Amino acid sequence: MSPDAKLRMDVYQEGQKAFNAGTTCPYTDWRAGTWNKGWQAAKTYSESMSRYDPTAEVPCGLCGKPTPMTATCRCDGCWELETRIRRDPDLARSILNSL
Repeated sequence: MSPDAKLRMDVYQEGQKAFNAGTTCPYTDWRAGTWNKGWQAAKTYSESMSRYDPTAEVPCGLCGKPTPMTATCRCDGCWELETRIRRDPDLARSILNSL
């Protein structure tokens, strides 16, 4: 078990013990105001994960348009088209021939 998973399990078990003993859980007690710390930590994490950094963009390997997809180096349109062509190249070839 990873250290993070163990910590979550310990917190959960401690909360269950507090609930079964008839006392309030220190991590979720709205009267003590401790729930706000957990909510704020989750909000900060969510904001950091959804932050857009335009300096991390790379040019698309096919069309050259800037894209934040640094692993594939493909913009959304090129990635979508390339994925569909790879899935069924014969169909893609027949469509191109019919144009």
